[in-house]
Amino acid sequence: MTKHVRIPLHLLSQPSLLLLLLLPSLLLLAADGLYTDGGAVSASAYQNMAAAQKEEDGSMPAEASQDSIEITLGTGDDGLGMRVMHTLDPTDGPVLLPLVDAEGVYETTIRVTSLDDVGRENQPVLALPSESRNGPVAVIRAMDTRPAVAEYNLTGAISLADGVYALKYAYPHTTVFVLPDDASMVFINNRIVELGDKDKIACHGCSMTLYYAKEISSRAETAEIAGYAAFQVGIASSSEAGEFSFDAPKGEILLWAGGTGRQFLDVAIPTELMGEPFTVSLDGKKIIHQKRPNGTHTSIAANLETGGLVSISGAPAQHILQQMQQQMQQQMQQQMQQQMQQQMQAQQSGGAESPDDGTWTVAAAVAGLAAIAAAAVFTTRRRFSRR
Repeated sequence: MTKHVRIPLHLLSQPSLLLLLLLPSLLLLAADGLYTDGGAVSASAYQNMAAAQKEEDGSMPAEASQDSIEITLGTGDDGLGMRVMHTLDPTDGPVLLPLVDAEGVYETTIRVTSLDDVGRENQPVLALPSESRNGPVAVIRAMDTRPAVAEYNLTGAISLADGVYALKYAYPHTTVFVLPDDASMVFINNRIVELGDKDKIACHGCSMTLYYAKEISSRAETAEIAGYAAFQVGIASSSEAGEFSFDAPKGEILLWAGGTGRQFLDVAIPTELMGEPFTVSLDGKKIIHQKRPNGTHTSIAANLETGGLVSISGAPAQHILQQMQQQMQQQMQQQMQQQMQQQMQAQQSGGAESPDDGTWTVAAAVAGLAAIAAAAVFTTRRRFSRR
């Protein structure tokens, strides 16, 4: 039974009171209009729509079927924003689109454009982002059973510290990231990404942190084994680096990584200098690293959480060990010959007897070992600045 409320006539003459009485009805009309007139869909309009659909067929709007997602990184004046584009499959009813849940601020509206045979139409539909139990969502109306593209910006989604940009990302669908043109070195978690001449990478339903740096310094250091050969070690880093040293017998490279924040390091080691197995440590603690052999070199990449003393240890190449062994044998032979000549001279001049306990052989061996140790170890140290 409908109840009627009588309003005294003298109250109708007061405009302010009349507006208060009519305000609830005006709000309901406005909410309904947001959905029905082709404009933006508000959260309250979505709730009304969802309730009506559930009452009609017992269901809620289904999640949108997505063909692809593409994110352009580095947008905005500060380069810390990103542009998100969802390509949606055709639908004949309203659908729920989960938005990328990144640490950023969403645009006020989401532009949804239907696609035809020749491209995008010029009459976009606007949707409003809202929160749900599973994160930010947007309700997309039916687009006449044609595919559609939903686009929006996020500002401040990317962080920047010590020259390294970082984006925390998690989404269940395959995503293509378009990197800035000046991104020089890229890591996904602790793995370096080989870009080559490409500017896009794909992530297949992942939860990750994407890192990239725009300024990379590169240089070559010389590791020399005295009396044998010199090798060029290539070093690329995202921060200031300091002293470099190489210990041939140990098969160890020491490199100082400057700074206190996150930084990238990529060291190309000739296979003629060092080989497997490799161990990488930072200030004496082993860290995760990635090896990339190419036949002539093995590149060792690491995503360092901070600066410090980096040690890269490997097995000295077999031919270097053989060369060092030959040098040691030659040194020992020379020492033995010198000892024999001295003993023969002593016998001829003074008639002294030659010792028979082999002490001269031991002395020659010790002298030979000391000589080869001094000759084989060549350490270079040099401080440099960013180029």
